Amino acid sequence: MQDIRRKKICKTFIKSTQSMVGSMMVVGFTRGILLVMQNAKISDTIVYYLSSILYGQTKYISAIGMLFIQNIINFFITGSSSQAAITMPIMTPVADIIHLSRQTAVLVYQFGDGFSNMFWPTACAVECGLMGIPINKWYKFIAPLFLIMVILQIIFAAVSVLVYV
Repeated sequence: MQDIRRKKICKTFIKSTQSMVGSMMVVGFTRGILLVMQNAKISDTIVYYLSSILYGQTKYISAIGMLFIQNIINFFITGSSSQAAITMPIMTPVADIIHLSRQTAVLVYQFGDGFSNMFWPTACAVECGLMGIPINKWYKFIAPLFLIMVILQIIFAAVSVLVYV
């Protein structure tokens, strides 16, 4: 009798976790990329060059620069957990070096990952295809709204610099 319950528990567990396998593989691959970047000192090189670009600028310009960097990275890495796993170990020391708070680094990551998903074709093309909306119509609709959001992101990043001194 117990053997039947064990088999049922195992089958239920396997069935319920099947949908997560793809996501877990992406997280695992991302972690592998991060380990390679750290062990090969690639992330140190990236931190050095990013901080050298942003160092010496005002904190506001640095925060806005980090925001645009995150937006550009989101074009290539659309998954939020993957982007966080790859960029935050780089952006955190950059923020420390250029004297920005870590909260500001996280905020610009969230802005860079979240709002640009509706703009970059690597993120919105599938949704437009599923809904039957031509991509050019989508861009005519979303471009003005996205511009407003970018302006608001810049303002909130600047406010973050003021709040987290």
